[in-house]
Amino acid sequence: MEPIDRAARDLTVASYWMEKGLYRTVAQGLARLGIRTLDDLAALTREELVASEGLGEGALKRCEALLGRPMASALPYWASLGVPRPIAWRLSRHRVMHLADLRQLTVSDLKKLGFQAYDADALVALTAQGRFPKLAL
Repeated sequence: MEPIDRAARDLTVASYWMEKGLYRTVAQGLARLGIRTLDDLAALTREELVASEGLGEGALKRCEALLGRPMASALPYWASLGVPRPIAWRLSRHRVMHLADLRQLTVSDLKKLGFQAYDADALVALTAQGRFPKLAL
């Protein structure tokens, strides 16, 4: 896509979000992400939105108000399986919401998502054991 076409598209998308009552910075951030509709927004996780450039906790609150409900998060689910919060946060950020999603990923896939080798190995073990392995000290 040509830069001018993308800029025009982003402006149109940002205008849509501003018409919905979002601040310009939030609207522009959603446009940069390619979030064009309420359905697109509803598909994001809380962690995915907050991790996006120019969007943060304030944007999260405004987007949740617009949706009329909290955005999805897998943090409680992963915590119930003993997954440390930073790892759970990264999983949710990448829409890995359940063990079934995790089972679809290889160690290589997990590394591409930014996990260290030992965390990726522990996540693969989690899919077999149903609990995150205890760290050996």
